[in-house]
Formats: sequence, structure tokens, C-alpha cells
Amino acid sequence: MPQFSYVAVNKVGERVKGTVDAPNEGEVRVVLRAQGLRPVRINKPGALDFDLGSLTAGSVSDDDVLLFTRQLSILISSGIPLVQGLEIIAGQIESIGMKRIVLSIKEKISGGTFLWEAMKPYSDAFPDIYISMVRAGEASGASTRSRSRSSASSSSASCSSSSSRSSRIC
Repeated sequence: MPQFSYVAVNKVGERVKGTVDAPNEGEVRVVLRAQGLRPVRINKPGALDFDLGSLTAGSVSDDDVLLFTRQLSILISSGIPLVQGLEIIAGQIESIGMKRIVLSIKEKISGGTFLWEAMKPYSDAFPDIYISMVRAGEASGASTRSRSRSSASSSSASCSSSSSRSSRIC
């Protein structure tokens, strides 16, 4: 039987690493959830054991984050599931760094991680206040409103930090 390595989060929020003998990835998820663990990453046997979040994200601009936030808000408001929405956004992003981040976030969410947890390793792209707003939105069930506010807040912060405000349309 193949041996899968995993990273999971226990009930108190601590990261746990280990291995599980299972016939497939789905069975690994079942075993981990039965142990009270929420899988963050499951590596197939023979796969390289690294996290995309540990790679340098490349250059991500405020405009990249603003566009991502607006697109995500629109897709979720339209009723599109989060993982599918992230896949759509990744296909539209031109920035290599932002595309890497979005794909990594999508993978983590597919593994059972909350959106805010998946964003946390990318504090260079997503400031603490942004992540806190997403976390609050997920906790209250108002994630769409929270993302809309993040988008508006990012937009005004981007405009006010611009050296030539008159050259930007905000």
C-alpha cells in the first residue's frame, strides 16, 4: 500500500506532519478527519515534499491583489464555488507571482484549509488587515461582503499611496 505524507491542522490549530498508508488520497483524507485533523497538504508517494508557499512569489503589485479581490468577490457573489472561482481567476491572471499564489491557495483550500489560512503565508501580497477581514468574513458567513470591503479598501489605499493621484482613476 502506498505511503502518503501529509501536513494537517489539529483541533487547537497546530500543524502536524506525518505519513499514512492508504490506497489513495481520498482515503488519507478520511483517516485524517477520523483523527480530528484537517488536511492542509497531502503528497502522493514519490512526489517532492515542498509547499508552493515557500517559493518566492515573484513580484506581486497592489494592483494584482486589487484585481484578484474584485474578481473573487464577483465570482463568489455569482454563486461559483471558491475552488472553481480560484481556478478561473488563475487562468486570467497575467502576473506569474500572483498566479502562483492563487494556485497555491486553491490547492490548500481543496485540502480543507480556510481561505484566510491559505493566504497567511503570502503576507507580502496580503497585509494582515486583509487576512483578518477574510477570516472575519469566513467566521461570520459574510465572506462576500468582507471581500467587497477588502476590494474597496485596497482600492482607496492604492490610490492614496500613489505618488501622482491625478494620473490614477480610482
